[in-house]
Amino acid sequence: MTTSVIMTMVLSTNNTDDASRENRKFISKLLPIEDKVIGFVLVLIAATGTVLNGLVLMTSYRRRNQLQPPEYYIVNVAISDISLCLICVPWSATSSFSHAWKFGNIAACQIYGFFGFFFGLVNITTLAILSFVRYLKTCHPFGHGRSVTQKRTLQSIVGTYLYSLGWAALPFAGWGNYDVESYGTSCTIQWHHPNKSYVTTITVVCILIPIFIMMVSYACIVLHKRKRTKQFNKYRGKKQKDKGKQGALSDGRLTKMALLMCAAFLVAWFPYAIVSLWTAYGDRSDIPYRLSAVPTIFAKSSTAYNPLVYFWTVKRYRLAACDIIHCGRKKQQQQKKHLEQSRLLGKRSPGEDDNSGQEGSKTSHRTESCSQNGLSDVTVIDTSRKIVIVIENAVENHTKETSL
Repeated sequence: MTTSVIMTMVLSTNNTDDASRENRKFISKLLPIEDKVIGFVLVLIAATGTVLNGLVLMTSYRRRNQLQPPEYYIVNVAISDISLCLICVPWSATSSFSHAWKFGNIAACQIYGFFGFFFGLVNITTLAILSFVRYLKTCHPFGHGRSVTQKRTLQSIVGTYLYSLGWAALPFAGWGNYDVESYGTSCTIQWHHPNKSYVTTITVVCILIPIFIMMVSYACIVLHKRKRTKQFNKYRGKKQKDKGKQGALSDGRLTKMALLMCAAFLVAWFPYAIVSLWTAYGDRSDIPYRLSAVPTIFAKSSTAYNPLVYFWTVKRYRLAACDIIHCGRKKQQQQKKHLEQSRLLGKRSPGEDDNSGQEGSKTSHRTESCSQNGLSDVTVIDTSRKIVIVIENAVENHTKETSL
């Protein structure tokens, strides 16, 4: 009887130790001031990413009839970024301000890790497909580039969600696991899981291969543009050197765009991949808690600066965003302009009164000539008004087309 009591006490003590150990891993390992700084950075990322990606979606909706198939990928990246900002970032920001994971047990942690990995994987996969589509449209415009249609683009976007859902749901099927980060206020893939096959596979397939696709695609685009520019300059003649300089400048802008896209991707995800591999195959006790928190923040910050890359490199989005931001201001300016024009038309200068007799005689002479030709005063005025309206509409439509 005494032995059974002792065994029961030992088992209860072990269970209590396991429970306390399980609860301790959800407490932050950082200093409270450091958690507050991380929480503030995460709030800033969430707010900036929501506003900028919302601006991308608004500009895309306004241009929905002019969207090209590759631009649908930009819309998809904006959707995944804004979803990450609204669903996942508030959880980790709240936990950072609370100095512990504040959303219950491991189940909530696994749900958070699933959504974070899912939207991040949609983002990475879409950017890789976008780079490959740009390569096809630029380097093979009359060949494989014609296969990039709206229907196939939408099918590939649906495929990114199914592909990401499959990889993100595998831990719930027993291959891999979601767990709390080492610093205690966020959750992700359990990189130190005893079964390394899942960790290795997602590192290669979901991170390294998209990086390789992006780098090769943009490198081929830059090389193709340089080759075309040299050929064009070769057959143009010596009198058009200034235009050659303009082509070199446009080629330089394309090079900057490619480098910026690759650099943004690498800054966001490559450090996270390195620390994850270190955690998986090395001694994770050698990784400082602060060092493990930095790559996670960098990966989430991509939701904020992805839209900045698009607005800086794609002129159509930049102009459309400016139209949205200055919409109210432009309306006020137009109203003021109409008021000023009406006031000017309502006023008459003193010189006009002196010359009214001469103008009246000229007008009567024109009226008589028009009457002799079989045209009345009203007909001439109506016709002139219609011509002015047609010209104004043509100018307005031309202005809208050039702004897009």
